[in-house]
This record gives sequence, C-alpha cells and structure tokens, in this order.
Amino acid sequence: MNKKKNNSGHQTILKNPKLLYLVTEDWYFCSHRLSIAQTAKREGYDVYVATRITDKKYIPIIDEAGITLLPLKKMTRGGKNPYTELCVIAEIMRIYKTLKPDIIHHVAIKGVLYGSIAAKLTRMKATVNALAGLGHIFVSNDLFTRILRFFILFVFKVSFSGVKVKFIFQNPDDRKVFVDLNIVNTNDCYLIKGSGVNIKKFHPPDPGGKTDIPSLILAARMLWYKGVGELVEAIRILKKKGLKFRVILAGEPDLQNPNTISKEQLQLWHDENIIEWIGFCGDMISLFSKSDIAVLPSYYGEGVPKVLIEAAAMELPIITTNMPGCSEIARNEINGLLVPPKDIQALADAMERLINNVQLRQNLGREGRKIVINEFEESIVNSATLDVYKQLL
Repeated sequence: MNKKKNNSGHQTILKNPKLLYLVTEDWYFCSHRLSIAQTAKREGYDVYVATRITDKKYIPIIDEAGITLLPLKKMTRGGKNPYTELCVIAEIMRIYKTLKPDIIHHVAIKGVLYGSIAAKLTRMKATVNALAGLGHIFVSNDLFTRILRFFILFVFKVSFSGVKVKFIFQNPDDRKVFVDLNIVNTNDCYLIKGSGVNIKKFHPPDPGGKTDIPSLILAARMLWYKGVGELVEAIRILKKKGLKFRVILAGEPDLQNPNTISKEQLQLWHDENIIEWIGFCGDMISLFSKSDIAVLPSYYGEGVPKVLIEAAAMELPIITTNMPGCSEIARNEINGLLVPPKDIQALADAMERLINNVQLRQNLGREGRKIVINEFEESIVNSATLDVYKQLL
C-alpha cells in the first residue's frame, strides 16, 4: 500500500496501485526488468507488462511471476514503416485507456518514445522513462539516423512537457546529454546503474573448471558497434605472436539493427579458427565459469552492460573501452583494463597482458565482485527503482 495526498492535503491510501511496464521485447523484460517487477509485486503493486512476444517460452516465466502479460501485436524493435509505427502507438494507447495504470514504466529509447506519445495523448497520471543507453540512434552519423535523431529529440521535448514524469539513466554521461539539450530537468532525473545482478546466482566458480589455455568471452548481440571487428583484428595480432588463447563469441546477429554482423561473416571467422562463435547462450553462468576474461570493446551507446556486471560478479577481469556505461562497471587497473574505442593495438596489448598474467587476472576479478556487491547488486537497483515509483505516487 502507498500513501497519497488528496486535494485537501490529507493522506489517503492507494491500494494495489497498477504498475505497467512497456518493453519492446519479452526476452529483454525477462532478462533486465523481471526482478524489479517481482519486487514491486511483493510490495503490493498489481504488475502488468506490455511487450512483443518473440518466443512462447517467455510466457510461463512472466505468468509464474504473477505478472499480467499484455501482448503487443503490432510492435517491432526496428520498424520503419510510418503507418505500422502509428498503429503501434494506437495499440499502446488502447492499453493505457483500458488499464488506466497509476504508473507506467517505459524502457529503452523506442519504449520511451512511443510510450510517452501514448501517455501524453491519453493523459496518463505518471510515467517513468528508463533509458538503458542511447543505442545506435545516438552513435551513427549517417544522414537517415541524424534526421531520425532530430525527430526523436523533438518528440521527446513535446511529449515530456506538462506531464508528471521521472527519468532513470544508467550512467551520468547519458543524463548530461538529455539535461544539456533541455529535454529533461535535473530534479526529475535518477541515476540507477544497470539492471542489477543476483550475486547468489552469479558467484565465483570452482577454479577446477578452467583449462590451462586462457579463454576470453564476448557475450552480446553481434553488432559491429560492439567492437567485434576490432576484437578480431586484435586476435590476429596476438596469433601472429604465437600466444595460446581462445576467444568465444556468444550471441546472435540482430537483424533489426542496421549495424548487425551477418551469420556468414561470423561463420567465416569461426572456420578460420579466429574465434569460436557459439550463437545464443541460455546459460551465461556456465559459460562464465569456464572463462578467464570478459571482453567488450564497445563503442555503442551502452547504459551499463549487464553482461559485464554478471562477469564481474563471477570474478572475471574485464577488458572494455573507456566509453559511457562500460567505464561505470570497469575501472581501469582496479577490476579491469580500459582501452580507447576502436584502438586495435591497445586492445591487443590489454589482452596480451591479461593472457600472460594469471595473478593480475585474479586480483582484478576479486575487486570486480566487490564493486558489484557494493553498487550493482540486484536489491540495490530494485530498491532505488521502487523509490522512484513512491515519489510519483
């Protein structure tokens, strides 16, 4: 139960407030927002999620959590047809008008954009806009993307004005971008680092599961922006020097992203024995348990990459770029090594250093878990998010 002031200034009790999550895809809700939704459910909220169903296996996961699923039949993550996208907004508006939620939690750029338009037009009471990184829209500089970015920023300014709204950013750099553009007010912004990780599930593995040949793991959607191409070139440099190591790529191409790497290219690298591409991995704990180093040379608009938080929780040292989001979880010479984005030689040097130094890997890994426990543990993130809801109620 939550307290709320009525028009006379007295507090009244709002029983079982309705909380609706708007998330583009079901898998992302289950991997990044399910824990928060379950915590809200335990705190007395009636919880709903409006999302696109990509795989029926996620339906029982959502149902068993006691969350009401509202399928979005028109939604696509990479849709560009104007008529179809207007139909998506109309579908969201129908849900808002029918459900009349007390709080709507929009997630990621598209969810925030379409959800905010729908909330404005249906006069919803309160919204939370969670921007989990700025994505390729704020990274790419091709003409179409620049036009799209200008349009998105304009719509943001219009749809946010005059509405009771709070913003959650995962790193201070993204927050600064929106504040400097006068899209958001600093007083309405909250900094909540990442989506949290369950440190009881993601814990240091039995060292007996490792091999003598160091194994590096990059787990992400297979996008060029994630630094996969730079990683391949760094591997070539080290292979020529005769270093013994493995590099595993875990993840699938993202066909709705123009920056995706084709399956043919990934298979070609695999066949060349440059990398081992294993595709989608449903058991990251097992994969991390057999790995020695986590690597993500991203120059994408990350929030705080959850995969790096999970890796740090399992005491893996991190090699990543000194980019917003990545540098929130990886601190140079403390729990990882930071390199400039797109700097292949610096990436190769960092990899060589950790491949050759077991003690350094162990020292960085131990510090990484401490950072996760103190800053990124699941209950910390969930509690901070619930505080935002309470502010709105």
